[in-house]
Amino acid sequence: MTLQSEIVAQYRDQNYLVSPYLEFDVEKAWASGNGLVYTAYYLALLQARGELTDEVQVLAACGVFTCRKAGYPGLYTRAAGHPDQEGPDDYIGLSAIAALASRPEIAKEIIQYGQAPVLLKGVLAGSQYDKFSEIGDALFGNIAVTYNYNNVVPGTMHRSSWLGRQPQVIASLEWAAGLSPPLWRRLYWFVVVCASGSKTSRTQDWMLSWLLIVVAGDKTWLNRLASAIWWRRLKRNVGSLQTVFQSYFGPEHPITKYCNI
Repeated sequence: MTLQSEIVAQYRDQNYLVSPYLEFDVEKAWASGNGLVYTAYYLALLQARGELTDEVQVLAACGVFTCRKAGYPGLYTRAAGHPDQEGPDDYIGLSAIAALASRPEIAKEIIQYGQAPVLLKGVLAGSQYDKFSEIGDALFGNIAVTYNYNNVVPGTMHRSSWLGRQPQVIASLEWAAGLSPPLWRRLYWFVVVCASGSKTSRTQDWMLSWLLIVVAGDKTWLNRLASAIWWRRLKRNVGSLQTVFQSYFGPEHPITKYCNI
């Protein structure tokens, strides 16, 4: 068995996206709620192992297509028909799939959608700062911002949909689209990557920052330095990436079993 054969046989849902579960229930109303980012981990691991094929790239792109919000190019849902709000993790996954599957148009479309300005009104509603929502709207509600991806009510603000508040995500999308992020965004990405992950961090912090490194590549000294610092911190704090994946997926998942880095 190989990483690809095990994923295809037992850990891929009906939308060609990777599932965290063995023999995923295809009768469910929607598939893996984080299938986009799980598929990105799969592609990144295949690349690291030298096993990324054209077939895998095509099927990953097909999986991405099933998550597009109908009528809104560049806007995505968690899975086909999934009603919940999408968040930064799957957009990091989308940037990785765009880069690893050689589909820069995916990232370009996302960036283009994000150029439409949206008012900040409602950004605190439903969050831990909900009690300040009215004050916040009065002070900042009429300020227009970009890179907002509300897949539930497109064109409106949600506490999770404004990805502009996380410039490292936008930088990753720009790299995936074949663009060069502005210097300030590259520096922000550098700080986030170098500071991400600790002994007490969520495992997903390590995994998402790994994708940020994969997408950025080693084209510049800043990217190479961030990668070196990140790997050193990973080894010191948790030992290996396989340890991280085991904490998240469990020991039997192919992503854990075939991770040798």
